[in-house]
Amino acid sequence: MHTTQLHTSLSTVRQFSERHQWISESGLRWLLFNRRSNGLQESGAIIMIGRKLLIDEQEFLKWVRHQGQDRVAVKPRRMTGGTRQKKDA
Repeated sequence: MHTTQLHTSLSTVRQFSERHQWISESGLRWLLFNRRSNGLQESGAIIMIGRKLLIDEQEFLKWVRHQGQDRVAVKPRRMTGGTRQKKDA
């Protein structure tokens, strides 16, 4: 009999954020909260068991890599403090 082994690492939100220091737990929760609109739901990176969310590490990292492929880096405008004064015409 031939069996296929799955090499999948599933983590809770806390476990994932502890393992990957580049994303905070709150940042990860924000992504998960918006998973239906940001494509994370369809990526296969999120597994729900009841109310418990598990993250498939390999699929999540694939999704992260894909996020930067179609976007052009734009330098944000610098905001200055204070108020502008009107010029007399």
